[in-house]
Amino acid sequence: GSVTNGNNANYDITFSNGTLTINKATLTVTADNQTRVYGDANPTFSQTITGFVNGQNLGSSGVTGSSVGSVSATSTSAVNTYVITANATGYSSANYNFTTVNGLLTVTQRPITITADANQTKVYGNPDAAFTYALEANTAGRGLVGSDTFSGALARVAGENVGTYAINRGTLANGNYVITYVGNNYNITQRPITITAANLSTSDLTKVYDGNTSITGFNVNNANTGVIANDRVVLSSVGTYTDADVGTGKTVSLNFSLSGADAANYSLTTTQLNASSGVITQLPSVTWVGGNQTNNWSNAANWMNGAIPLRGNVAQINIPAGANVVYDAASVGQLASSSTIVNNGVITFN
Repeated sequence: GSVTNGNNANYDITFSNGTLTINKATLTVTADNQTRVYGDANPTFSQTITGFVNGQNLGSSGVTGSSVGSVSATSTSAVNTYVITANATGYSSANYNFTTVNGLLTVTQRPITITADANQTKVYGNPDAAFTYALEANTAGRGLVGSDTFSGALARVAGENVGTYAINRGTLANGNYVITYVGNNYNITQRPITITAANLSTSDLTKVYDGNTSITGFNVNNANTGVIANDRVVLSSVGTYTDADVGTGKTVSLNFSLSGADAANYSLTTTQLNASSGVITQLPSVTWVGGNQTNNWSNAANWMNGAIPLRGNVAQINIPAGANVVYDAASVGQLASSSTIVNNGVITFN
């Protein structure tokens, strides 16, 4: 505009020049927030510039140069948030100054699948071994990083009897990972029991002659067989002598079985054993019970308890009055001198 004294004749006007100073506007350089997975490389950091005036933007403002933010975190820095330090040192402008605002890098947990190993097992009565597992290998964005380890351990469903038990994650953990767990089974197998001649009692293999080869059932000494103390297991046996005659050191054939509340936790390494420790002693006496009909000596039904007096197996043979006995030598052979006949009946030798 202009100033005149046309409206006031009493003044003369003198003009003096001044200065207009235009100060630089301020631009804000803000480090953009970023996110990445633990174990991955840091992303390329970017920055956003705001505060342009007069309708300008970065392209029209005359701002030159470039700058990126920085962070202290490396690929193996733990899950957390880290400051991205904004940087404006690479920018220049005739019309703008620069100020900075920091951003945040968020490191998130890395996905990993942990799989309990198959075929983990133990024998009943033994302690558990440490449960083993496989870690997913490192691939893009997931899997094990370097030589990372996990604290804690897998666990299993409680129980000590023979059977199958699920292996669970237990306390296995690492704060840098989000775990997908794949379980498996743990098998407790039967404890083997080995029976030898040392487990057999001579008294159990000794009997008085009764005319047959059977060995009645008896319990085996559990010592040194592998049965755990206080377990309720009974080892039983039945068997036969090679013959029914009186003698010592007789060969016996034994068949074993298990019973008792804890028997299912055990298995026999053999169910049969042959030993030379059988004893059959002489029967003191036997009496004919075949009546007064003519009956053969060789028929067990004619003798008390079925004990046919053969060879020297019976010390005294009693034939009561009225008995009519046929001694069928072809079937029974000859009596030994150790046997005595007390005859009050009739014996016919055939």
